[in-house]
Amino acid sequence: MAVKKLDEAFLVLSDGRPLIATKAAAPVASGKPKFAGHISIEKHKLMHRSHQAEDIRKAVSTSHCSQPNTIEYEMAMEWRLLQEKSECWWKELYKQEDLELDKVKRNHLILTANKKLDK
Repeated sequence: MAVKKLDEAFLVLSDGRPLIATKAAAPVASGKPKFAGHISIEKHKLMHRSHQAEDIRKAVSTSHCSQPNTIEYEMAMEWRLLQEKSECWWKELYKQEDLELDKVKRNHLILTANKKLDK
């Protein structure tokens, strides 16, 4: 519609230049693409499907857990050993703390009992 009106009359822009319009169709590419990377979507889909099927056929079943012959397993074993050592250290620390608290409580009770006797 706009192109038809421009064919019948002309439009001048504010700076004095005439506005010109033409109707043209985009050229349709034919044959093999001339540039690398220009592939049709259908061709790409077919290639993608064939790769998926090939990947599925080549897939190897793997275990969810780490296996003894991997670095992951070695690191996990080392981590567990350090965790066990840490738990032992904390237990020993808490035991020592309880003994010290009992000693302080006994000393406090003895001191308060002595003070009561002195009065």
